[in-house]
Amino acid sequence: MTDNKFGMSFSEISEIRPMNPETAAHNIALAYIQSAFRSSELPADGYIAQDSIFPIANVYVDAYNFAYNFIAHENKLIDEAE
Repeated sequence: MTDNKFGMSFSEISEIRPMNPETAAHNIALAYIQSAFRSSELPADGYIAQDSIFPIANVYVDAYNFAYNFIAHENKLIDEAE
């Protein structure tokens, strides 16, 4: 029975699957960077100084590492539960 707009049963939707931590961490870090550093704050001439890049890179690395470790930990819990 599919009583939702996804055309899937509730048991299919609630099935827990591990995810690729590299891809997920990149997507999370990228979304965080895009929300934290708006493109309007970057110079219009296309030249970006090192002083602008290093803080963004450091924030990306921190967000990526945090997300990667969190997702890897969740995947481990899923694997152990099976």
